Amino acid sequence: TFYQFTINTNSLVAGTNVIAVEIHQVTPSSSDISFNLELMANIYPPVINWVTPTNGSVYVAGTNLTLTAQAADDVGIRKVVFYRDGIRVGETTNGVGGNYSVVWSNTVAGFHQMTARAIDVAGLSTTSTQSVNLMFRSQALLVANSTALTPAETAISNRLGTLGYVVNVKAGGSATNTDAIGKTVVIISSTVNSSQVSTNFRDTDTPVVTWTDSLYDDMSMTKTNSGTDYGTTSGQTQILMTGSSHPLAAGLTGTITIYSNANTLCWGKPGTNAIKIATLTTDTNTVVISGFEK
Repeated sequence: TFYQFTINTNSLVAGTNVIAVEIHQVTPSSSDISFNLELMANIYPPVINWVTPTNGSVYVAGTNLTLTAQAADDVGIRKVVFYRDGIRVGETTNGVGGNYSVVWSNTVAGFHQMTARAIDVAGLSTTSTQSVNLMFRSQALLVANSTALTPAETAISNRLGTLGYVVNVKAGGSATNTDAIGKTVVIISSTVNSSQVSTNFRDTDTPVVTWTDSLYDDMSMTKTNSGTDYGTTSGQTQILMTGSSHPLAAGLTGTITIYSNANTLCWGKPGTNAIKIATLTTDTNTVVISGFEK
């Protein structure tokens, strides 16, 4: 019977090294003991090639995805590690027919470069060199009065699509906070009745965008008195930018014309913890664009 043992080369020194081996018999009086020693240097690193997914594939962010690479080595593979943009995704020691796979759970939105690294039993390693870039599209939840969108809601959905989002439409009457799981943003349309949505998305970790003034109190953005703490003002064509340094202002400053014809604007009077971006031009206490950090 031959026994194999791997010596870490970090334990060796330059020059002459002495390697000692002990044999322990089960029976001390046995006379048939024999000994042979072979020392083999592992100078060849493993070979690894990326298998799937293929370069240029597009997926929805937040889903689970199986990653596979093929690896081989003359002395044996210890493990294969998978990375996205240099960040470890997972590793496996189990290969089937030379293929090693892991499941990347809750994939991250954006473009990602994928690699895999094979490590053999002696510690030598090789990283895959194939160009594998994957795109994961963010998901947006659009809550409307009905899944049959209005022209304005269709324009919003189309705009999100051009930005790379996968838009999931939900009717306000059936939308719940669990619908926000895995989404990058929740958008609540003004066609939604506040009694349908109420506080459903108030405590979600997903950012929420809404222009429905009757939801401001449900979302704890303002106090509860309609017409005093939140409401609408008709006959408006302009807004006044008051928080131009914030990204929500999109670099706009001063008085901005947003309608060619007079229209109605929703407003609220949020607390001091709000980030106030724009107000009515006639009353700087009535905020039309604001945000809250969570």
